[in-house]
Amino acid sequence: MKIKRFEFNMFPVNCYVLWDDTKEAVVIDPGCFYEEEKQALKKFILTNELNVKHLLNTHLHLDHIFGNPFMLKEFGLSAEANKADEFWIDEAPKQSRMFGFQLQEKPVPLGKYLHDGDIITFGHTKLEAIHVPGHSPGSLVYYCKEDNCMFSGDVLFQGSIGRADLSGGYFDGQGHVIKGLNVQPIDGRQSYGLFGYVAWGVVKNLGIVGGTVTSKADDGQEYTGAISGMLSYGRIENCFSTATVSGTAEGSIGGLTGGMRKISSVSNSYNAGTVINPAGMAGGITGYIGSDASVYNCYNMGKVTGGAISGDDYSESTLRSGEEELPSIIDCYYLEGAGSGTLAKALSASDFVTTINEKLFTDPNNGEDFPWDGKANLAGDRLSVPTFDSSSVVEVPLDDDPTATETIAKGESHIQAIDGRICITTSEPMKVRVVNIAGQTVRTVSLSDGYSEMTGLAEGVYIVVLEDGTCVKVLLR
Repeated sequence: MKIKRFEFNMFPVNCYVLWDDTKEAVVIDPGCFYEEEKQALKKFILTNELNVKHLLNTHLHLDHIFGNPFMLKEFGLSAEANKADEFWIDEAPKQSRMFGFQLQEKPVPLGKYLHDGDIITFGHTKLEAIHVPGHSPGSLVYYCKEDNCMFSGDVLFQGSIGRADLSGGYFDGQGHVIKGLNVQPIDGRQSYGLFGYVAWGVVKNLGIVGGTVTSKADDGQEYTGAISGMLSYGRIENCFSTATVSGTAEGSIGGLTGGMRKISSVSNSYNAGTVINPAGMAGGITGYIGSDASVYNCYNMGKVTGGAISGDDYSESTLRSGEEELPSIIDCYYLEGAGSGTLAKALSASDFVTTINEKLFTDPNNGEDFPWDGKANLAGDRLSVPTFDSSSVVEVPLDDDPTATETIAKGESHIQAIDGRICITTSEPMKVRVVNIAGQTVRTVSLSDGYSEMTGLAEGVYIVVLEDGTCVKVLLR
């Protein structure tokens, strides 16, 4: 298969012409808006004597369908796409006016609906249509197995996972995690994260485990976070990150999002990763937050360095200079020593464990909901919360060390968290499971009689679950 890529219109959009030795071809996303763009596409098809069999749209946003009327008029081809996106055709004239221009040609209806798993053939080549809702309800990617390539539309962008932030767009991680996320600086970008920019969209039920997100200033201030660079009219819900996020003095850097504005919100989420900004705004949850944004039921335990306003460390959130109204920061906490946040409440190690445990874990005796809607004991990389009967657990401080906690359940087993180690005493051989605050199982071992230590775990809050019913939540520092 041969591929020709065009870059069309003011947004711009990638348009692809695919063909093989039979000269049969398909055109994907004819975003040609200007007359010279239309003629360039036509000239290429005619010069190469291609017989275009299919006109495919990855989705039906305005910028991807500019050329559909032209392809119908010149080649008699009606577009093929997913029915769930059909409403965008009627919205196209209104969208164009919002961007300050008029459509040159009236949008045309689809000729055929494509579904998940449909096979599109031309010549000796096959493309599989795969339904990937998120950027739009009907978004499709086209996959050629034989040539090991995929045409993704706006589901994927260079340097990010694409946009799931428009009307009808959302990204539901369904409790899964992404491990080892690596986002590096790209010339011309100002928003860095799994999603560069989230506007009018929702990202929820997702964890980022490990990895790095790094930005650099490019023609102004950059925004950098593990989940999103900038959040505008959007929401982050039920998410967490342990990634390291770093930026420059010109930027706003946050554990989850670099900045928040325009009635955006982050809720029921936390950061346990390191946030580094030499002199700019830095925060455990967000770097910059506008007065009309909100953060609630969130906490930070990752080390935060930065702060252009005072040179101090910031946690949870910071305000830009001149902001007259405070944003809404409700039930947000950070671990004392992680930063000196002014909008969230600092808690000592012992109070932090107690407060977070009370807020984040279901108590089977009172029926309160778990904020991340976790399901008990799901295997693999899914958010979950281990269930236990809190009435069988007695927590007592050890000496004067607030980071050390011993739990005695049923009078048999003892668990201590001291100096970054989990120390366990058991009366008989049994299995032990260590679960992080998101419910992920991070360590499973079989213990022999007597005393054992577990080392090598990163800083954080963990739940240690033993077979005899012992369950303790501990803080490792």
